[in-house]
Amino acid sequence: MKIGLLGAGKLGICFALLLEKSGYEVVASDIREDYVVNLRAGLIKTSEPQVSKLLSKSKNITFVNNNVDVI
Repeated sequence: MKIGLLGAGKLGICFALLLEKSGYEVVASDIREDYVVNLRAGLIKTSEPQVSKLLSKSKNITFVNNNVDVI
């Protein structure tokens, strides 16, 4: 099952990564282009526990800048 998520900020990225870990294919969008580029590269600056680890292991998540791609 594919799940779309609008907003990959502090809460959204955590939710997206947990959905992906649970076996869902995830497409998440954010308006910050540089942030999305970093997420695609597996890079994130956060104090949230496990987020960096989950992002580095993620294989079934796509980050986009356009909400239409999510919808």
